Amino acid sequence: MDSRAFRPGLVSVNSVSKKDVNQDAATIAINEAYPLTAVVVADGLGSHYRAELGATLVAQAIADGLEALPRGQSVDFADLFACAHVRLKMAVESMFETLPPDLDWSNAFGTTVVCAVETEDRLTFAYCGNGRLFHVRGNFNTFPPSQLLPWSALNYLNPHSIPCDGRNAIYKLIAPRSTGDEVHPTIMTVSKDLTHFGDIVICCTDGIYSYDQTPIGRDDRQNLWIGTEPAMSRLYAALAAFFEGEPAQEALDGVLHDYVAGLKSDGLVSDDCTVGVLITEKALAFQAQLREKRADGVLA
Repeated sequence: MDSRAFRPGLVSVNSVSKKDVNQDAATIAINEAYPLTAVVVADGLGSHYRAELGATLVAQAIADGLEALPRGQSVDFADLFACAHVRLKMAVESMFETLPPDLDWSNAFGTTVVCAVETEDRLTFAYCGNGRLFHVRGNFNTFPPSQLLPWSALNYLNPHSIPCDGRNAIYKLIAPRSTGDEVHPTIMTVSKDLTHFGDIVICCTDGIYSYDQTPIGRDDRQNLWIGTEPAMSRLYAALAAFFEGEPAQEALDGVLHDYVAGLKSDGLVSDDCTVGVLITEKALAFQAQLREKRADGVLA
């Protein structure tokens, strides 16, 4: 490796729900030997029996697979998702005698899952189902306040959903009786920004961003306008405030905890809300330079 060799940044997850049972699950993976860091977010389907168990088992299985990868071996996301599927099936089979005899297996233990992995020079994303996967440039907080959301943020997740009886139906998910095609993820890889601003990745379930398709409307002059979720503008503001201080793991954990707690206290939680954030070392370095310039009066 050269002087730009991989150095881990910061990674954190948090979740909140207004329901008695939170059917989301989220975890991080850190593999120092590989090396890599990752965020895994799973959204158990609300209509499924024990969906929270499916989400927890699948998220942890993918994280375990990432942490066990030996140095030099490429990350096979199709295999990771297939292995998570097998672990879920085995776990359910072990509890078979305790399950309801009339269980509808087409609506049991199902979950969607979103995964973001950082390695030396790449960010790789894999997902089955819906949710959101935002790629944010590390300079997102340098835009003027009139730009409510940063131009430097893009959603990479194109949901696996289709219209069905007036609602969106998921056609890719991980459940005990899913087929191989249903658990095969969409995978994409992008080069990290190692020279300018760095990268920030945000994975979230549909409690944070619920639209499977971007909402578009027209004003009285027939101009098109794109809508967004208030939860996202709050998240960008929370991350901007985080970078005003000295970034640390404990601080990021606290920011995400306060963020989801604030959504709940202000009545913005209508479902399970889960978010994971991955901040690269280059983004941290850029933000450190930005704080120095502001402290020296170079920037307002």
